Amino acid sequence: MEDTQRAPDEAEQFRRVWQRVRAGTESPILPNAPTAPAAATGPGDSIGFLRQSVTQSLNLAAACRRWSELRQMAEGCRSQARRLSAALFLATGVRFLPAEPSVRGDGSLLVESCRSLFFRMRRAEAAYRAAERRTAEADLRGLFHELAGECAIWQQRLRRLIEGRL
Repeated sequence: MEDTQRAPDEAEQFRRVWQRVRAGTESPILPNAPTAPAAATGPGDSIGFLRQSVTQSLNLAAACRRWSELRQMAEGCRSQARRLSAALFLATGVRFLPAEPSVRGDGSLLVESCRSLFFRMRRAEAAYRAAERRTAEADLRGLFHELAGECAIWQQRLRRLIEGRL
């Protein structure tokens, strides 16, 4: 019983410290927190994951589009969104491809943006790999495998770009 009480206290303590460090500007990512959604139990969960992934890919494309060095990655993210949207259409018969969000001009440097994108790509890769493991449908498993591989490649490119700029 003591272990179950300790974990929420540690999470709450981490959240409070993180808010002080970041002055409440970002939500914390707990160390050792799962990066992928919980295991799906039915076909409805795949639909929700597909919708979420389409939006996530478009958000990543918008973040990449800001920098000329990342334009190719932005196009790759848009391609991912289209493939995920097609899979969603095949599964539900409903078209879902929201407009890509506009790019906001924050003052962050390219290296800082690449670092943020690196970790977002890492979380996306983990989510696709988890979805691949829990999906029974072969076509979706193949799609998730491809997307996870692309995210891994983009992480390597981001790391090389950061290494070249430091």
